[in-house]
Amino acid sequence: MPCSLGRHRSPFSKVNESNSVTVLNYMFDITVAWNSEIESMLS
Repeated sequence: MPCSLGRHRSPFSKVNESNSVTVLNYMFDITVAWNSEIESMLS
């Protein structure tokens, strides 16, 4: 891998980390919403 690509990618590593955390939180919120939705349908 050329070092120029590595140098260009490194500033985005922190952005990618925060993005993945945001996606995980989003998926977790959706899962919680689905669970409460299913529970309300079953009850």
